[in-house]
Amino acid sequence: MRFVLLAFMVAGAEAGACTPVNSCPKLSDGLYCPVNDVTEHADINRDVKLVKDYLAETPLNYAMAKQVYTAGNFSSKGLGNMRTLQDLAQKDMTVDGKYTNVFYSGAVSLYGSTNAVWHDYIIACLDGTGVCEGKTDSFRQYVINKGLIGVVTAYATYEFGAAVWKGENGETADGQAAYAWDEGAAFYIGNIDPVIGDGYTGSAPGNLYSPYEFNWKRDVDFPDGTSTHTEAVPILNYGLINLRGDAYN
Repeated sequence: MRFVLLAFMVAGAEAGACTPVNSCPKLSDGLYCPVNDVTEHADINRDVKLVKDYLAETPLNYAMAKQVYTAGNFSSKGLGNMRTLQDLAQKDMTVDGKYTNVFYSGAVSLYGSTNAVWHDYIIACLDGTGVCEGKTDSFRQYVINKGLIGVVTAYATYEFGAAVWKGENGETADGQAAYAWDEGAAFYIGNIDPVIGDGYTGSAPGNLYSPYEFNWKRDVDFPDGTSTHTEAVPILNYGLINLRGDAYN
């Protein structure tokens, strides 16, 4: 069975600052330079892939897809606790107004609640209820798969907002603002090795299952516009530099 929950997850799964700082595992792009080990955070995109795989079975395996969504599979928080896509979808991304998150605040204002932004649609399509009652499998697949990319994208904005707040409040050690920024980059880019190419140029490899790759595909669709996925990486590196210690700006 592909779905594995390890009760004996190591306590250090939520690793912190790397020593030396340039020894941290890279992400799928190979160019962002984290100063914290955020491997487990990036692993949430493997859960996105696993849900898609279950929904590609014949018949569609909604039960196991829901299990991954609600209980998690690849992304450990340590001590046997898993990070889940459902937790991300239901997160208050301002933490009661502590952090600024224009995207999240606008979405909640539009839809009326945190759950109404992503979770309600995803769980309805997993269960075949509500907005997905009587809908075709292809409709339900589409809502779930695209919705999960949206969930991870939104959560990346939460981490970036947290990083900015921490920097503004003097929390500029690598395990503070920089850690939150690294987490945001990890959620956005992911860490699955591309099956083709270098993870940055050319055509999207099609196996990353991350917001980064979603944007990459849109860049290919609109080649005359800004290449958002390539522009993002140097911006992320620049942001990290300016959140660290004496270089804070």
